[in-house]
Amino acid sequence: MSPKFRAAINQAATYFDTTIDTKSDLEKFIVGKNRAHFATIIESELLESETSLRTYRDPTASSEHKKKKIFAIYSIKKNLSA
Repeated sequence: MSPKFRAAINQAATYFDTTIDTKSDLEKFIVGKNRAHFATIIESELLESETSLRTYRDPTASSEHKKKKIFAIYSIKKNLSA
């Protein structure tokens, strides 16, 4: 696993007050309904860490992406507690 991807997974795990050290730790996030939501969070983390040569970032797109990430975190927390 690349260091960037591993860092994105670790950052995503912090939203749920846990760490992902083994495959079994990761499985609860990528099974069933949580898979798409976890992918959204990881995608968001990768985009945030991406260094771009562009100096302009579309504020509307950034806002929409942040909303998707917040919804994904909420959905996973809801699914894990059920």
